[in-house]
Amino acid sequence: LPLIKSFHDESLGAFGLGWDEYSAKKAIAMFQSHHVNLVVELDDQNIIGVIAGVICPYHLNFSVIVFQEAIWYVEPKYRSLKLGVKLLDMLEKYCESVGVHRMLMLSLVNSGNGKVGAFLEHRGYQPLENHFIKNLEQMSNSVSLLERTLLKAYKTY
Repeated sequence: LPLIKSFHDESLGAFGLGWDEYSAKKAIAMFQSHHVNLVVELDDQNIIGVIAGVICPYHLNFSVIVFQEAIWYVEPKYRSLKLGVKLLDMLEKYCESVGVHRMLMLSLVNSGNGKVGAFLEHRGYQPLENHFIKNLEQMSNSVSLLERTLLKAYKTY
């Protein structure tokens, strides 16, 4: 759990996503289920690196099985040992062994100064899309009655 909190703080926390320990514990349990993969690197019984995600059918073609990465993190003091590379190597071999056709990996804009994306491209991954995030909570006070009615109707659909 502390390693995943560090991942959150270093990469996602700056975007206002917040940290919830209960949710993180549930995510870890999900990653350990048969639908998801979790690989960790241990150093004297301490978790120092993790890579995790979901194995599932591609949503527009169920005959294609994909791995979608959700977390890839190594404690900063161990990064020079190339543990992230080792984790990815192990994960790629595992995914291939269970019939995964494509792997989707993320490169967050606020981590690694573009090194992660360049590394993935060097390994044969192709850029796929950019994700954008917007805080809608700041807009909630200015939502009109019409917009609230439409949102309520949408939620019941």
